[in-house]
Amino acid sequence: MYEQTRYRIYSEARFSINKSAMLMVVLVSMVATASGRSGMAQSAEKQDADAYKAFFDANQARDIPTALSFAKAYLEKFPTGKYAAYLKGWVRPHLFNEAITAKKTDDMIRIGKEAL
Repeated sequence: MYEQTRYRIYSEARFSINKSAMLMVVLVSMVATASGRSGMAQSAEKQDADAYKAFFDANQARDIPTALSFAKAYLEKFPTGKYAAYLKGWVRPHLFNEAITAKKTDDMIRIGKEAL
């Protein structure tokens, strides 16, 4: 009887320790994941801002072909980025003018439909 009670207490204690250890592992994992994500979010925000700054600087210098290429690159990399809506509105007329100059009717129609 004494051996059975001792074994039961030992088993319960071991189960409790294992449960506590597992909980600690899960908590440490969650903290590590959360801190890693915030670092990635900051990095993505910085990349977003840097990509927009490259466009902005070229546009301020009135270097439209370079600004257009930076805007396209930004929209490819950050289609839902902080400045995406603005850049889509900025890029569209320039692409439309290029299509008119090159007499590409299909592109003119496609760009016009996107604007609507």
